[in-house]
Amino acid sequence: MSGTPAREESAALDVFTPTVDPYSALAAAHARCPVNNGLAGSVVITGYENVSRVFRDPEGFRNQLKPPAPGIEPSLVHIDGADHNRLRKLVVKAFTPKAVKRLEQPTHDIANELIDTFAARGCADMCAEFAFILPAMVIAELIGIPPGDRSTFVHWADDAISQAAPGKSGYAASDPELRAYVNQIIEERRVTPGEDLLTDLIEAHDGNDRLSTGELLALVRQLILAGTDTTANLIGSMLHFLLSDRSRWEQLKQDRSLIPNVIEETLRCEPPLYWVPRMTYADTEFAGTRIPAGTMVCNAVGNANRDPSMWEDPDTWDIDRPAARNRTHLTFGFGEHFCVGSSLARLEATVVLEVLLDRLPDIRLADTYEFRPHGPMMMRGVAAMPVIFDAGLAA
Repeated sequence: MSGTPAREESAALDVFTPTVDPYSALAAAHARCPVNNGLAGSVVITGYENVSRVFRDPEGFRNQLKPPAPGIEPSLVHIDGADHNRLRKLVVKAFTPKAVKRLEQPTHDIANELIDTFAARGCADMCAEFAFILPAMVIAELIGIPPGDRSTFVHWADDAISQAAPGKSGYAASDPELRAYVNQIIEERRVTPGEDLLTDLIEAHDGNDRLSTGELLALVRQLILAGTDTTANLIGSMLHFLLSDRSRWEQLKQDRSLIPNVIEETLRCEPPLYWVPRMTYADTEFAGTRIPAGTMVCNAVGNANRDPSMWEDPDTWDIDRPAARNRTHLTFGFGEHFCVGSSLARLEATVVLEVLLDRLPDIRLADTYEFRPHGPMMMRGVAAMPVIFDAGLAA
């Protein structure tokens, strides 16, 4: 295939449309070639080593997919090179283990408050009433949004996520309200610092270099987009794997030391983003295939995480697969764009399982449950999850 454009080699591989099982098609495509033709002129890259190589080459495979909107600072996710390195250096000064650890008890409180809203019913939709709400509430706590304003903040977060989908404008109609509100919070924190990440970000500095107000706004918006739907999908997928085979939930009830295994195996087997986008900066020769400059690359993390050269029986979700040896998965990326919020996602997932084991020990999938993927595009989660439980135990 040397020097041959991927788009002339095979029929387009559709990774844009959510399906129950995208992994079989990806595995079949990988068996043909690690670089396959995708929809809309894109290419899909598969295999652990190839996906890793894309992550390791931020110069050749850029995060900036399109020019930034005029007057709006681009987020950390969508910039590259020196600008990215400068911004990330400041962000990691604030996003410390201590900053994440202080969210542990608030996350417990939020999880319990959400369960309180449906505990007396003995049934719930664990996606709509729990998984889809908790991460946005945690982000609100993280940046110091007052409790009375959090329902509005969650609404703005939902708007922002919905408009980030392909074919949408990228900015919700409520975006100016969100920006004005966050800008006000920023100005308040400059005068009266708080015990929150926003204060830490304001105070972070490298010599005289500090984050501008525009950069702070972009970071808050990124936290909403990158830290809510993805964590919601992780929660939904964990519960799907645990409850669709009842023996797994019973095993976890008996041995909570398996919680890290559950989290890492779910991240590996059903990543919240099963592919991530990149853009080629120049004409590129990759695995014997020529990829022209300006091509959107769908880097298939979900396929890489199921590479049989890396994992035994990779298509099986295994609660006994040790977490410590499972962290070679690529769900949080690799290299300089490795997800800064990975520790927060793991903390939220841990707390969720602890609280559910305490409050809903007999939780079961309702007979009406049928797995439907929660998209769009590269997103992977559970669309809805009706469950039943003993209301008396949940009280």
